Amino acid sequence: MNNSSLLSKKLSRKELGRCIRNIRHERKYTQADLADLVGTSCSHINKIESGSLDLRLSTLVSICNALNIEVSDVIPKF
Repeated sequence: MNNSSLLSKKLSRKELGRCIRNIRHERKYTQADLADLVGTSCSHINKIESGSLDLRLSTLVSICNALNIEVSDVIPKF
């Protein structure tokens, strides 16, 4: 079983996006703020948070770094 199918069993794109959005709100960041910190566009962050985009691991790591959290804070342990 590959990593992406493991991820899909534990956490849907919508759930992951919702978690990222909730933490972003706790940090009082706008989507534009987070996009600037991550080095991507505001529309990319919007698509991630809405669950309409598959998220690359490298992007997830960048988002977590920008939010000062661990990847394990948004992805449940296997």
